[in-house]
Amino acid sequence: MEGLLTRKHEMESTGKKSHARSWKAYYAVLKDSQLVFFKDERDAIHAHHPAVPSILLEGSHCGEASDYTKRKHCLRLRTNNGGEWLFQAKNQDVMKSWIRAIDQSTQQPAAEESSPSPVATDVLEVAAAAVGSGSSADTTPFQSPSHAPTSEKGKAAVDAQATATDGEPRKEKRRSIFGRKK
Repeated sequence: MEGLLTRKHEMESTGKKSHARSWKAYYAVLKDSQLVFFKDERDAIHAHHPAVPSILLEGSHCGEASDYTKRKHCLRLRTNNGGEWLFQAKNQDVMKSWIRAIDQSTQQPAAEESSPSPVATDVLEVAAAAVGSGSSADTTPFQSPSHAPTSEKGKAAVDAQATATDGEPRKEKRRSIFGRKK
């Protein structure tokens, strides 16, 4: 299945909110337990690189997001690693079609699926090439080691910098990007 979906990344993993939670429209292609996103239909047809990392659907759960009331025709996808996305379809019928298609792709092994469409085959080849070239096809974003200390000493140093000498948390100074007033 393929078509235009508006996407919102809610959770990166269990208990960790995504850093970019805004809604953005993508042309989505569902193939072999993988949901791949392109900027538009033309990019999907010409097998350009995906706009964002694809979502692996193995062990995922999909259903209507009836608790989300800000937008109509939304479905919620939860992956086995705790990632969570909201998708908005153009109407109720399209939303239900996406839910059925995603549920079917998570229940069947890739070898048992019907013959692949030319677009979906090209999409997987592009995604596999991106993985082979060192790009991340994982659903979690890259985090530079310089931004997140992994050792206990590093974490303690960051905590010490964040507190003043009296034990109170330091307030960050706000700085304008426009400079001083004249």
